[in-house]
Parts: sequence; C-alpha cells; structure tokens
Amino acid sequence: MTQLCTRHYKRQFDERMQLPDFEVESFMDINFEDLATHIGKPFHAVADLDHTLRIPSDNVDSEISKHVSMARAAGSILSFSIATDNIFGRYAPGAVDVADKIFRPFIHDRVFVHKPHPAYYSKIVDDIQAPPSSIIMIGNDPYHDIFGANLVGMT
Repeated sequence: MTQLCTRHYKRQFDERMQLPDFEVESFMDINFEDLATHIGKPFHAVADLDHTLRIPSDNVDSEISKHVSMARAAGSILSFSIATDNIFGRYAPGAVDVADKIFRPFIHDRVFVHKPHPAYYSKIVDDIQAPPSSIIMIGNDPYHDIFGANLVGMT
C-alpha cells in the first residue's frame, strides 16, 4: 500500500493504520510521477484539499489546475477526485475545474456518513469503478483522511 500525507496535522496512529510512505508539506509538493513509479502503475488520485492544499500564493487555482494537468499528461494519474467533509463545497475552484468527481458526506439509512467512515470510502471505490488498490488517498490527517481509506483497501 502506498500512502501520502501532508505534515499539517498529525494524530496518533491507530494500530490498524499503516504509516504513510510519503510526506510532503503541501499538495503542490506531490510528485505524481514518483508515486506512479513507486507503485508500478498509474493510479487514481483522491485528495482531501481542506487543509492539504497549503499554497502560499494568490494564484492557487491555476497552480492546482496546472499541477494536476501535468500529472495527467505524464500518464501518472488516471483520474483526480476531491474527497471532502465540507458540505458547503468551499474549496479551491482550480481543483474543482480539474476534478473528475467530488465526494461529499451523504446520508444513508438516516445516518450522516463522512470521513473516516468506511462507507464513505466504499462509495468512492464504487463511483471510480476501479480496484481499491489502484486508488491513492491524499490527505493531511492520517486518521481522518487515510484510515477509512485503508479499511476498504485504498492506499
């Protein structure tokens, strides 16, 4: 399993969690080509951008769009999606412009389902229609962003 976290937040790891293979300061520091080489194939990228996106710039939208577009052009990522607990949809428009899908919390059987609940990540796997092992979850919080993804086989 390949995992990536930004260093913004750290929580104590649960014994069922795997430590991330990569850590970067910001989403913009991710080298998608290196990740694809590390796992041996292109992958589907799912990113939590609420705090993961830490860009000291006024031109965030175009930087995100360019970063993701370059990874697509290089063949490193097969798709790019956003996973958020922000039900109001406030995130960088540049990310939205290049996102194939945006995953938000939802209600199932009168239960509010959000990260890190495994059902939230199962929905991501079902919607992307790819094996969980080909989906990499990128987030800033190992427990909140990564743990649930691990439970359903995402990396």
